[in-house]
Amino acid sequence: MELSTREIFFVEGSEHVDTVGVRGSSPLPRIALAPMFYTYVLRCADGNLYIGSAVDLRKGMKQHHRGVVTATAYRLPVTLEYYEACRSESHARKREQLKTGFGRAYLKRRI
Repeated sequence: MELSTREIFFVEGSEHVDTVGVRGSSPLPRIALAPMFYTYVLRCADGNLYIGSAVDLRKGMKQHHRGVVTATAYRLPVTLEYYEACRSESHARKREQLKTGFGRAYLKRRI
């Protein structure tokens, strides 16, 4: 059985590959996944917790480790103790309420 060559065509701002008829592929175009947003908890060198949120958790951690983030720059090194992935930035920001008394009690049970 001879497989035919598929062409790539462009739709403004995106790339679409025609996979209809290609064995093992979905006939539907690939859909980009929505980005995740993160709420995270760091333990600082002084023993205190820092709670923040970021779109890119790895990039945020690198910034903390390099001392770019003012709130933790003088409390290095920091270690990631806990994080949650959220589907929306607003939900991740709301989860930053772990800074409150109730939130800290919740964290003590989780960490």
